[in-house]
Amino acid sequence: KKLSGSLVAIVTPMNDDGSLDEKTYRALLKWHLESGTDAIVACGTTGESATLSVEERERVISIAIEECGGKIPIIGGIASNSTAEAVKQAQWVSSLGVDAALVLSPYYNKPPNEGLFQHFKAVAAVGIPIVVYNVPGRTGSNIPSEVILRLAKEVKGIAAVKEASGNMIQIMDILREVANGTSSWKSPDFVVLLGDDALTLPLIPFGAAGC
Repeated sequence: KKLSGSLVAIVTPMNDDGSLDEKTYRALLKWHLESGTDAIVACGTTGESATLSVEERERVISIAIEECGGKIPIIGGIASNSTAEAVKQAQWVSSLGVDAALVLSPYYNKPPNEGLFQHFKAVAAVGIPIVVYNVPGRTGSNIPSEVILRLAKEVKGIAAVKEASGNMIQIMDILREVANGTSSWKSPDFVVLLGDDALTLPLIPFGAAGC
């Protein structure tokens, strides 16, 4: 099933002592389920994944699956500038039972285009659907449209891109190809999701699947 609609990068509520507020978190998940949210992204940027421990991230994802699994897709966020570590994280979130993984591009390293391609290809080999997350304002490097499209065309398991570059030309390049296809690439099982709320409505008519 293709990902579409409102995919909420859910917050991680905390108690005053810094521990996970499971009661509030479960209530928030139930609210989203009842309100028609199309998918939950656990341990995304909004969930402060960069500052959660491994144990906390496991608990956050597991609770999301307990409350919403089987009803709407659960996407687990992973991030590393080490390809080997990103693969391990993909294996880990897959074992928890998520429906897909949101995979941040390697930060700090600023890999070339081929390095970006090989990174995501290696993570996709785990066998879990991958949402490529392009947010250069946080990672320090952009994933060009040609790399996104090459991944979509050549790598099994690349389900979507979460485009948060804010680069309208780049996003339109991807949407144009996804919408029109080519003689060698028709009806791709790939969607474009937007990471910038303000761009969602303007770009849905051009083929964006959601936010």
